[in-house]
Amino acid sequence: MSKFSAYEYRKLPGFDMNTFEGANQAIPMKTLAIMDFEASLNYDIKLLRESPAVPKHIKLYGFFYEISSGKLTEVVRDIPAQLAA
Repeated sequence: MSKFSAYEYRKLPGFDMNTFEGANQAIPMKTLAIMDFEASLNYDIKLLRESPAVPKHIKLYGFFYEISSGKLTEVVRDIPAQLAA
């Protein structure tokens, strides 16, 4: 997973946030690759769940989309306890 925020990307020399021009020079592509999709989705759902901007009663899901087949696979499901009962 990448450790850069959008703000940090904007500060990188030669990187244009509007066109992403200069991304290859500014950021090694291997740092942008997601090596473990399940762990990444779990991490993202956890961030959303802990965010004060996301209402606690909202159901959260994480999916993996396989481009070649068009298959959509549910990887993470986070349903608040009061709704799951």
